Formats: sequence, C-alpha cells, structure tokens
Amino acid sequence: MQTLLWIQIFAVLISVFVTVYIYHEKESESQKYLGLLSMAILFQMLGYLFEITATSLEGMLIATKIQYFVMSYAATFLLFLIMRCCNVEVKTLFSAVISVIDTVFAIGAMTLEYHTLTFRSYEMVSTSQGNFLEFKPGIFMLVFGIWHILLLATIIFYAVRNYVRNQTKLNLLIMLMSACSLLPLVAIGIDFFVFGFHNNLIQMCCLIAFLIQTIIVIRFRIFDSMQSAKDYIVQTVSEGLFIIDVSKKLLYANEVALSILPELTVEQEQKRIINHIYRSNKKTLTYNGRKYVVSVAPFYDRRILKGYNLWLFDKTEEEEVTKRLIEVKEQAEEANKAKTMFLANMSHEIRTPMNAIMGTTEMILRENVNESVKDKVHSIQNAGNILISIINDILDFSKIESGKMSVNETNYKIGLLLKDITDSIGARLEEKNIEFRVYVKPTIPKVLHGDETHVRQIFTNILNNAVKYTKTGFVELNVDWEQRNGMALIRVSVEDSGCGIPEDNIATLFNSFERADMIKNRTIEGTGLGLAICKRLVESMGGSIGVKSIYGKGSIFNFHIYQSVVDYTPTGEYNVLTQAEAKELKHSADSFIAPMAKILAVDDNITNLKVIQGLLTMYQIRVDIAMSGEECLDKIQKNHYHLVLMDQMMPVMDGIETTKRIRMFDDRYLRNIPVVALTANAIRGSREMFLENGFQDYISKPLDISLLEKVLKKYLPKDFIYYIDKEDSKIRLGKEIVIPNVDVERGIEHYGNSRSRYFQILRYIYDDGAEQIERMRSNVELKNYEAYTFDAHALKGLARGIGAMKLSELAMEQEMASRDGNYYVIEEGASVLFAEYELLLANIKYVFQENNIPLEDSKTVSKGAIPDQDDFTKRLKALLESLEMLEQQEAEKKVNEILSFELKPDIRLMLENAKESIRKFEYEMAEEQVRLVMNEGSKQ
Repeated sequence: MQTLLWIQIFAVLISVFVTVYIYHEKESESQKYLGLLSMAILFQMLGYLFEITATSLEGMLIATKIQYFVMSYAATFLLFLIMRCCNVEVKTLFSAVISVIDTVFAIGAMTLEYHTLTFRSYEMVSTSQGNFLEFKPGIFMLVFGIWHILLLATIIFYAVRNYVRNQTKLNLLIMLMSACSLLPLVAIGIDFFVFGFHNNLIQMCCLIAFLIQTIIVIRFRIFDSMQSAKDYIVQTVSEGLFIIDVSKKLLYANEVALSILPELTVEQEQKRIINHIYRSNKKTLTYNGRKYVVSVAPFYDRRILKGYNLWLFDKTEEEEVTKRLIEVKEQAEEANKAKTMFLANMSHEIRTPMNAIMGTTEMILRENVNESVKDKVHSIQNAGNILISIINDILDFSKIESGKMSVNETNYKIGLLLKDITDSIGARLEEKNIEFRVYVKPTIPKVLHGDETHVRQIFTNILNNAVKYTKTGFVELNVDWEQRNGMALIRVSVEDSGCGIPEDNIATLFNSFERADMIKNRTIEGTGLGLAICKRLVESMGGSIGVKSIYGKGSIFNFHIYQSVVDYTPTGEYNVLTQAEAKELKHSADSFIAPMAKILAVDDNITNLKVIQGLLTMYQIRVDIAMSGEECLDKIQKNHYHLVLMDQMMPVMDGIETTKRIRMFDDRYLRNIPVVALTANAIRGSREMFLENGFQDYISKPLDISLLEKVLKKYLPKDFIYYIDKEDSKIRLGKEIVIPNVDVERGIEHYGNSRSRYFQILRYIYDDGAEQIERMRSNVELKNYEAYTFDAHALKGLARGIGAMKLSELAMEQEMASRDGNYYVIEEGASVLFAEYELLLANIKYVFQENNIPLEDSKTVSKGAIPDQDDFTKRLKALLESLEMLEQQEAEKKVNEILSFELKPDIRLMLENAKESIRKFEYEMAEEQVRLVMNEGSKQ
C-alpha cells in the first residue's frame, strides 16, 4: 500500500511540475493543447490517488468519475496537439463534433451509479496494495474504448502521413510522440483481459507516455519552431535591429545592426549611440554614406513595459528611386502643362479669328444679299464649320486621353434627341439625293437619364461618318432597346451604301488619327478622331462599338450603351410629336427680339466686339462695349446692364479677375449681375473653372448662334424677350403695306423678308407704344434723364428695325443729347419725337384695320348672352385649336369674339388673361386659361 501510494504521489507531483512549466512557456496554439493535455493527466493522477486512498465505495466512485471524466477529453487534446504539429488545421466543426462525443462519454461516467450502461456492476476491493474499484464494463465503456482506439488511430495516421511526406528529424519525433499514445492503449487491453492491479498499470502508462511527449517537446523545442524562425529572420533581415531595456541598456543587436554601427561592440560607446538612435524616431540618419530611417517601438510582457525595439531601415536605394520618380513625374507634369498650354493657345489663336469669320458670315446671311453672294458666304460658313469640327475633335480627344472628359448627366427625351438629329442629317442627305431610313422601336422609354451631350455626339459622329462616305444609295438608322439590370440597353446600327472599308483597315479603324483608305478618301474632311472619340464615349457608358463592311458596297456600324430609365412610358413614333414636344423643339429655333435689354460686351479685340455687336443687333438688343477689365468695372458702376459678356483672356486684368471684382461690389444689383464668359480656350474643366470664379455660364468662340440664343433667353429678364414666329402660310395680307415716313420694304428685309414677322413687330410697337410715350413724357417732366435715355435707345432700335428712319433719327438725337448732358435739346425736341411716335402708332392702326386685323381690346358687350352651353364650349374648343396651331392673330380674333358676349366676371377675367398671354406669344399659358374657362363653363 505504502509503495503504490508514494509512487502515485510522485506521479502527481511530476504532473504538477510539468503543467506549471508548460503554462509558463510563451502562449501559442501548441502550448494551449499541450497544457490542456497536462491538466488532464494531472487530474487523472489525482483521481487515481483518491481511488487508492478511499475508505468507502462512495469516495471511490467520485475518484473513478474524475478519472474517466478527464480521460474522455485527454485523447482529443492529444489529437489536436499532433494535428497542430503536422500543420493540419483544426476546423471548428471538426473540433465541435469530437467535443460533443467526448462530452456524452463524460456525462455517462459522471452518472454511472444511475444506470448500467457504463458499469454493469462494481464493488470496492481491498488488497495489500490498496483499495480498488472492480467493475464489469457496460456497453458504454466498450464504445468508449472503441472511440479512443479510433482517436489514437487518427493520431498515428496524421503523424505517419506527415513523416512520409517530409522525412525530417522533426517529423520523426512527432511520429514518436504519437506512438507513445499506444502505451495507454496497451494498458487498456490488459485491463480488459488480465486481472490484477491493472488500474495502476493504466495510470503509469498514461504518465510515462505524457512524460516522453513532454521531454520530446522540451528537449527538441518542437513548439519553438516559430521562435527559431523568428530568430533566423531577425538575424537575416536587411534592417538593423537593437533591443534595449527600459533603462536603455543594450540587450540585443542583430548582425545587420552591428555591421551598420560596429561601435556598439565597444561598451563605452553603446550608451551614446543608443541615446542618439532612440531620440531620432521617425527621422533619417546617415551612416557611412547611407541613409537610414529610425523606428522606435515599445514591447511588453503581460502588459508591463520591458523595453524598446530600435529599427534602422536602409532607405538609400529607395530615396534614389523616389528622387528619380519625382524627377520623371515633374518632367511628365511639365510636358502635360506644355501640352495643355499648347492646346489652350492653339484654341485661342484659332478660335479668335474664327469667331470673326463665323460671326461676320452669320450677319451677312441674315442681310438681304443676292444669291451669288449668299452662295459664297455659305461656302465660307461650311469651311469654317469643318475647321471648328476639327478643332473640337482634337480637344475632345485630348480630354478623353487625359481621363478628364467632363460628364453632365441629365434627364432627356430620347425621342426629341433622335428627332433633332435625324432632321439635321436628313436635310444633308436630301441635298445629296440619298435615301434616309430611320427605324426606332416605339417602346423605347420616353425619358432617360445620362450624358445627353455625349449621347448626341455619338449618334451625330456615326451618322456624319455615313453621310461623308456615301455618294449614292441610302443611309439607315436602327434604334432598338431592352431592359437589363434595371437599365435601358440601347442598341444602334447605322448602315450605309457608301464606299466601304478594306478588310485590313477595319482593325485600326477606331485608332486615333487614322482613316481608312486615305488615298481614295483624301478629299473627305476629318482628323480621323471621330470614331476614336465615339469608341471612348461608348465604352464610358458601359457599351461597345464595332463595324462590319464590304469594300465598295457599304458598312454597318453597331454600338450599344446603357442609360438609366426615368419614365418607362413608350416614346411611340419618334417623329410624331405632341404639341408640347413640338413647342419644346421649336422653342430653341424661335427667333426673338429684346429691345429693352442692355448688354455690356467686354473684349480687348475690336473685331470680336464688332461681331458681338452685329450679332446682338439682330435681336434689337442694346450693346455697350468695353475693351479692358478696368473699363468694364467703370461702365458697370455708371450704367444699368442686364447681362455682361466677358472675354476670358485680356491683358492687365483678365476676365476672371474682373468678374471677381464685380462680385465684390457693395451694390446688390451690380454684385449679382449675370456674367457669361466668352472663351477661345474650350479645354478640360472650363465650365467648372468659370462657375467657381463667379461666372453664370460660358460660350466658346467662335460664337454658336444657337448657344448664344440659349444664353440670352436664360439670363435676360423674361419680360424682355418677345418671340417672333416663323412665316405662317395661313397669314395673307390682302393690301400692300404703306406707312408714311416708313421704308416698309427695308423693314421687311430686316425680318428675313417675312411679312408675317414684320406685322408682329408692328403689333408689338402698337401695343406698347402709348405706354412708352407716357413713360418718356413723364421722365422728361421729372428730369429722370437716365431712364429717358434708356427708352430713347430702345425706340431708336425698334424704329430702325421697321424702317421708320425719321423716328429712329429723332430718338437717336434725344439719346445723344441725354448722354452729353444737353438736356435743353431734350426739352425742345421731345415733343417732336412724341408727335412722330404717335403718328406712327396711328398709321400702324390704320394698316391693321385695312387688313382686318383687330388691335383694340373689345370689352363692349354687343351680342348679349351666349346662345347656349354647347355653343360656348364649341367656341372655346375652336380657340384652343388656334392656340395649338400657334395662330396668334386667329386666336386673338376668336377670344375677342367670345368676350363680346355677356360673361360672368370670373370667366371674363380668365379670358382677358388668356388674351394678354396670346399678345405676348405665351401660348401654353393662354391654353391653361382657356381650359380653366371650359372647366367653369358649366356654371355659365
């Protein structure tokens, strides 16, 4: 008894020692599993010690439960340990399943007195060696044994496989560790088949196996492989490493550190060098011609500061490479700046004279010139458009190449876009007698969201390409679509019967500055950039572009793009527009006048100023000029302007600086006056740059008339804009127009030889004339000469426009007298001006009456009450039809007819408002008023 007891006590002490030693090692996965295994062995030894010293069956059962509880997990801990040594990942699901099975066996052992699954029977046996629990195993114990045999077999399998794969000494030791696990297995076999003091044998075998495994681990540092690797890495890294304690005493220096600073081997120098390095954290130090960056990092052990790691990173080569890269980058930036400057200068130098050419041709074409001159001017204009197109292509390609092409996504109607493009292309093809076929899928969504400008550019470039290379036959446009991933996939093909493309040229067709069959097509204008630009734009919208062609027979260009959908309502027939859509398209083409508007044009080039003056005169806008930023600021403070057109590049004070100073004025009106930039530098980021510097918008030179009109309509006061309809074939003026002191033919020429337009201007003058006379008379009486000058200037332009030269000259005399401060001339001549103006109004009234065109408001009720409700509704519908057809005179006649009946006050007020809208050419507003009347009509 005493011998076995002392042996078991010794075994417990050894287990305690080993367990404590293991848990004092550095934390790792391997240490964790070995520690758990040591704890299991310790409790197993304690359980057996309690068993042999127990004096009752109850105590012995408790000791047995402890043993079998830890035995349930010991083999699993060993399995995980061997797997970790063999670099096999212990997956969570695998460990969870095994742990659950072990727990089931542990629960069975802990409850063995309540069932016969673990022990069929058991009793306490006393011998000379001590007390033991003798039992007959139940089915649970048999399965428990088989399970452990499987675990041990798995352990052997991993160890053997690991050694077979890599026959190293380390893997041989791991296999020996796993083989030690067979000792308890042998003891268990003896326990089942041999009787005697077998329990002691099992415990001793478990302890011996564990001790052998622990000795292998400690002696051969199996679990220190990572530490060994770390030591090796520390010695072989290219950086110098110093380790010091909290008192800055050197603890360790790797070989690289010693090679950098051999003085560290001299104890007297260590403190000075360490202090110098420690204070140089994040700084660059130079030793022996090489540059090192210092990094100081503290290290801790169980949250207690133990010292610092001092690293010296050799940055010599890196700094040289960085220096070279900076030099290359600076060279590239200088080259890019030079390229941008070249593009800016090229744009400015070419666009400035082109502005004069294009502006002058536009003014000539709007004058009454003979057909021969008009043909020559058209040739100049076409050549200018080609040159501008080439410039735009080069600039666009430059922006795309730099990756900085601006994107401006908006909602747009695809039907209106296609209608606008095909109308323009169709007109060109019609001149060449080429058939133009267009097929657009009616179900294509009505409103899309995307970069409308670039979508338009893609369609236009591809179609223009087909037009250029097609001499006879046809050009066909097909537009299809489908919904994909919540977006509209737009598929487009453009087929032509042109010259086609040689097969060997197709591969390079979308390359920059390349054109197919240069010799054959040398007479066709272009840079070879159009298709390259289209390709980049299409790809930016998630699409692709390709071409199929047969040389001599024609080509088919295909592309697809993705656009977001705003409104899935089908577009229907793209060329069948609603009234509102027709107006939307027509609005941009409507001509207009704004005689009450006053604009300041600022440019250092007198030719450009003459062009701007000439263009704006077509709209009867009063134009003042300034040739410098200083003059601009001075005139803005002295005069009242509604818009400033500002050249960007001017000497001394450029347009940007001038605009900044305008925004600094104290006067709120002056500070907020709209300023639109005129620039010949149409390069990347122009719009953003101008907006950031206080401009409202910008227009590129040469001035595009349509863009100029958009800007004028957008920024001039709305009540200053008077739209002039194009020639209406339904208007027939029966008698020849004769107005005393008015050159009618000259006036008609001013309005594109349109008698209809001329009558609209006469109507405008008549409607506002009396009020203007009263206003001017009042300004003279009140000596408000500034306002009087404003009206005189407007009257001068209006009178000259209709051919009333005498009235125009009188107005000019009054204007100049006011500007010169000769106010006595105004007081003497104003009455003559007013008399001539009143005579003109009387003569206009007579001409309108002679042509049966109503002028005066007819508020007198002469026809009594409306016959019946149906008749009233019929008249209103007829009025709406005239409004929808934009028949201004017919609509006014019909509304006057209705107003001649007795009406309720609210109905009459709405019709009066409609009439006023008609007179101002605001047809949509007039329609709204008439529809309100129809809704209220049932109460009439």
